[in-house]
Amino acid sequence: METGVTDGDLLLRAVLNNPEDDTARLVYADWLIEHADRRRGEFIRGQVEAASAGIECPREIWDLLPAGFEWLGLQPPEEFEIGWDRGFVDWIVSPRRYIWNRKRLQKLFSQHPIKSVELCDVFPASTDPTDPEQCGWWPGGWTVDGKVSDLLFARLPDGEMFFCCDAGRWTGWFLQYPMWDSAREALRAAVTSYGRSLVGLPSSAFRQKESSGIRKRKSVT
Repeated sequence: METGVTDGDLLLRAVLNNPEDDTARLVYADWLIEHADRRRGEFIRGQVEAASAGIECPREIWDLLPAGFEWLGLQPPEEFEIGWDRGFVDWIVSPRRYIWNRKRLQKLFSQHPIKSVELCDVFPASTDPTDPEQCGWWPGGWTVDGKVSDLLFARLPDGEMFFCCDAGRWTGWFLQYPMWDSAREALRAAVTSYGRSLVGLPSSAFRQKESSGIRKRKSVT
């Protein structure tokens, strides 16, 4: 065992590596009950058992959660939301200004097998006002709607890649999706992939900018 790594750390890592395995969650819950945090362990066990039985989680199990976000060690804004699944945070909706923080994401993903992180204040752009459903993302920062960091742009799932130009002058890449929802889902996947990578968990492969799959188009301004 690595220096400073406890049995609890190893059991939690098993949950992170195998998020669909209820046995890993229950073993970790038992360890918490016996060694570290009884309420937390009972919450995980209660939620797993309710999900396995196909019933609503009982009120007394939810009451084991402290008020607010103390278990997460966070003081988020009002727009911040989370969803629980079998004792762990399953999804997050947050403003970019709060969640797009390396240390914060690293802490969350090191403690919970999170499947989705949505940036509620970042919206895709369209290069064609006549067809708003055809929308997507530009790389290069967060200055306008539709722009994301280069780090996230590299992680966006496959869409239709365009090499955009205006009057013969290159203006940049644009990754387009057929619908607003699919563009939003692509961004959720990219943020989640990045969060998982921060704690050494498998993340989706980077999209390859194959020249054969890139089209040229005129930017609509």
